[in-house]
Amino acid sequence: MSDLPPQLLTHLVSTGRLAYAQITPALIVSQVSANFCQMVQCDETVLGQPLTEICAEFVGVEPMLEAIAAGTEAGFRLEQVQRTLPDGDTGYLTLQLLPLADTAGILLVVEDTTRESRFEQELVQERNELRLLKAQLLNANEQLYQLNQFKNMFISMAAHDLRTPLFVVHGYLQMIMADSMLWLPEEYQQYIQNSLNQIQWLNNLVTDLLTLDKIEQGQIVIKANVVDLKQLVQQSLELFADLALDRKQEIVLVLPETAVSAYGEANRIKQVLFNLLGNAFKYTPDGGTVRVALWEGEETAVLQISDTGPGMTPIEQDELFQPYYRTRSAQQSNITGIGLGLFIAKTLVEAHGGSISVDSTLGKGTLFTTSWPLPPKPENINHDESPL
Repeated sequence: MSDLPPQLLTHLVSTGRLAYAQITPALIVSQVSANFCQMVQCDETVLGQPLTEICAEFVGVEPMLEAIAAGTEAGFRLEQVQRTLPDGDTGYLTLQLLPLADTAGILLVVEDTTRESRFEQELVQERNELRLLKAQLLNANEQLYQLNQFKNMFISMAAHDLRTPLFVVHGYLQMIMADSMLWLPEEYQQYIQNSLNQIQWLNNLVTDLLTLDKIEQGQIVIKANVVDLKQLVQQSLELFADLALDRKQEIVLVLPETAVSAYGEANRIKQVLFNLLGNAFKYTPDGGTVRVALWEGEETAVLQISDTGPGMTPIEQDELFQPYYRTRSAQQSNITGIGLGLFIAKTLVEAHGGSISVDSTLGKGTLFTTSWPLPPKPENINHDESPL
């Protein structure tokens, strides 16, 4: 049992957050601290009143109170007891009953826990709000996932559907070109060749869409073989020759006399070249220069493609390989594109075990550098497919 001396009670009250009342075995208030009525929000004529009239929270537990007064119960505690404060706000108290040994009564200790209780309530509210936000986020993610799946399905279906008419038109144009070499004027033969190049361009765009779908599905597989990187560069440049001629763009080639072997999948490498060269020719102004350099390093084959276009800021370079990203100059110009080419190029280069980087100066052009793995030595060749 507890017998708190007056000095201790006075000290507790002086902290400003505690008040006390002494209760007789008959549950009558016999003594209170000076701040008791203010804290409990009761009438000043509290002395001589039953405890249950001062604190209605104890109504119905009188047997428990009498047992505490008799010393047969260790005590009783109530938390989060509400009181309406003079300003209309809600205050919170903790009421603790302790037995008094010498006087055979009860000591009621009242603690003002308004600050802690409000803080706890705010935490509970924030926790509930976080749970609600989490549920909303999960629901939003599920909807985004479903939309993404629908988008992937749509892109895949649309791309496959585009392939057939492109293939048919390309075939007919080739037949016309083959049959008309002797009688069709050279000017019209050039028109047909330009059309064939544009169909090839569209076919490469369709390939990009299908590649994006495979990237998002994690299904990119590189079927690596020894390829002639120099030959792939030359074949890819043929698609842009007419465009460069129409726009009076100069193509500077710095290629070795011999083949440059690399280890990769020819079609995927050509897809990267199409995107990088396409960017270079699109962003190079009329009369500008596109430079292509290729050489074999000690550990990799290195290909550089540079242009004399508008260039980029450092911030734009940091974001350049993100999907659907387009620089400010691209958005403000008439240059078409959806911002997938460089993302796909980077993904495919890295899937080969190579690397890609960009170096650009605003107003002075852009340089892309790619590195490709050299063919492994005969004893190290592994013909297994390399998944992304």
